[in-house]
Amino acid sequence: LWLVTQGEALVSADARPLRVAGYGEAIGIASLLKGGGSPETTISLTPMRALTASAEQFRELVARPVFRRRMVAALPSRRPRALGRT
Repeated sequence: LWLVTQGEALVSADARPLRVAGYGEAIGIASLLKGGGSPETTISLTPMRALTASAEQFRELVARPVFRRRMVAALPSRRPRALGRT
C-alpha cells in the first residue's frame, strides 16, 4: 500500500492510462484486498513521497474497525482525476 503525500503518479493497466494519483490517494489497495498481484502499473510523474504499508501491516490496519469503516466509506466517493487529453 502506498498513500501519496506529495507528487503524482500515473496508474495504468494493459498499457492504457487509468488515472493520475496524487495527494491523499492510495495505490495498491485492490491487490492487497485480493491477496495477489495487480494488473496495474504505477509510474511516478513527479518526485514523490508516500507512506507505505506491507501486506501484513495492511491486514493489521483492516482488522481495526475504525480504519475499516473509514476505508470503506472513502472508496465509493473516490473520484479519479481525469487524464488530460491533447
